Amino acid sequence: MGWRDPLERPPDWVDPSLKWLDFDESRVPRYRTEDGLEYWIEARSASVRTSDPKTSLTFHSHGSHGYKGHSFAILHLDGERIVLTSDHPSDPERICFAWDFADKTEDGVFIWRVDHLFRTFEIPDFDRFPWATNWASLPTIEVRGLNAFRDRAHQNRAVGMIRTLLSCHNGNPLSAIRGEETRGHVVKGDTLQKQLDSGALIAL
Repeated sequence: MGWRDPLERPPDWVDPSLKWLDFDESRVPRYRTEDGLEYWIEARSASVRTSDPKTSLTFHSHGSHGYKGHSFAILHLDGERIVLTSDHPSDPERICFAWDFADKTEDGVFIWRVDHLFRTFEIPDFDRFPWATNWASLPTIEVRGLNAFRDRAHQNRAVGMIRTLLSCHNGNPLSAIRGEETRGHVVKGDTLQKQLDSGALIAL
C-alpha cells in the first residue's frame, strides 16, 4: 500500500456523530428561567441550547491512543465566548472539565466543577480532522475566548448563566433523550471563587 496523507479523509470513514441522528430528541425536557428563557439539552450538538440563539453552552472533548485527551466547555453569551475548565487532580496542564463523572451531591445531583473561566490553550485540531489516528500529525488550534469581564454586572450574568445551563445536565444526554428530568450542580473552585468575589477577573 502506498503512502497516504494522514490528514486525508479515508473513503470508508463514517462520522461517529451521525449516531445521534438515530435518536428522537422530542421528549427532552424543557426548562425555563424566571424571566422566561427556555433551555434544554441537545445531544446531537453536545450542548445546552436556549430560546435565545446567542446563548448556549457547548461541550468539546477528544481522546485517542497516545493522546491524553482534552475536555472543556464554552459559554456562548451575546456573541462572546467564555472557556470553562476544571483542574485535573494529577496533571495541572491537562485540559479537562468535569473529569470525574461519578462526583455527585448527597442527593444524587451531578456536580460540574469550574476552576477556570478564561484559560487559553492549544490542542490538536480534531474538529477538522476527526478521522486522524495519529494526533501528532495534526495541526494545532488555539482555543480562546474572553479574557476578562467588562464589569460586575457582566460577571454576574455570565456566572449565573453557567449555573443555569448546567443545572439541567447530569453528564449523560441519553437520560434527557429518554424524557427524564436531569439535574446538575455547579461548584466553583476556591481560587476562582476568590477571584470572582474580589473582582480580579474584571477588566481594569
